[in-house]
Amino acid sequence: MEKLDPKQRDNVNKMSTQRLLLKLNQLGHSEDALENMQRAELLTTYAQALFEGKDKPGTVSTIDMETTRLQIERERLELERTRLQMQQTQN
Repeated sequence: MEKLDPKQRDNVNKMSTQRLLLKLNQLGHSEDALENMQRAELLTTYAQALFEGKDKPGTVSTIDMETTRLQIERERLELERTRLQMQQTQN
């Protein structure tokens, strides 16, 4: 944490634990490993990632891609359900 500038350090300290977990998961840390970490470890790990430049703003986040994938899957399932309903009414 000491390596970060004061503004970054303040922003990281203000983050909720859930947000830290989300950010670290987006950076590739496994959920199992994150579950076993205390808040202080999460803060240190995320601060290190920030310092190393691994968390760059402006990139497409994993959560955005996952949301899009889920939306597409929902639409596909809705089309499949509609198709099956049409087949049932025709029989």
